[in-house]
Amino acid sequence: MNTRAELEYLIRRIKPKLQINSVHDTETLQELGFDELDLVELFMTIEDTFGFEIDLEKYPFNTLSSVKQITDYINSKRFPHEK
Repeated sequence: MNTRAELEYLIRRIKPKLQINSVHDTETLQELGFDELDLVELFMTIEDTFGFEIDLEKYPFNTLSSVKQITDYINSKRFPHEK
């Protein structure tokens, strides 16, 4: 499973009542119905799933708001030498 698919799985796990067929890269988590507690849960789940901490001082919630931004961030942590 690629990072994008894993992220979509985590989003659906946290928001099981999400009533859409697919999550688009340009969508923000707020557009998907995430509130602040959902964001905390998602970021904690990302940390646990992928094995790294998200530096919230450098990347606060509002800077990692779209599905693409989060996917890119995860990939930069998982594959730091790939561009």
